[in-house]
Amino acid sequence: MEQELKLLEEFLNMEYHNLSCYSRGLNQTEARDGFEKEWNQTKDRIEQIIRIMKVVNAESHALKGENRKNLTSVVERLLNESATAYIDSESIEVVADSKEVKNIEIRVIDEAQRNVIARLHVKIAFKCLLLKEFRFY
Repeated sequence: MEQELKLLEEFLNMEYHNLSCYSRGLNQTEARDGFEKEWNQTKDRIEQIIRIMKVVNAESHALKGENRKNLTSVVERLLNESATAYIDSESIEVVADSKEVKNIEIRVIDEAQRNVIARLHVKIAFKCLLLKEFRFY
């Protein structure tokens, strides 16, 4: 599935380039005069590609059985503030000339017992958090 994600990222890069060409300013919030239709179509394609990337990523890292229960438990603990997520700043790998973060290690610590309950390796690409590896304790 890694090849599929890379291909989707290439498509997404092309669409972001197209969006910048059809946009009035650098913030890409407005279409250039006469390019409104192309600008809207490009924004729609970007959203679609991101949705497909999320599906492919979820499929490739599908959690089954016990791992699904563990992840649900970790998320619930984070949401009710009985656990805290810590980013290992030394593990951050950024792709050169890109806004993409290739790898981040996140440790989730139980607040009461002060022990690691999960270790996640994630990738951040185009406003998406993609789970690469996981380990629950």
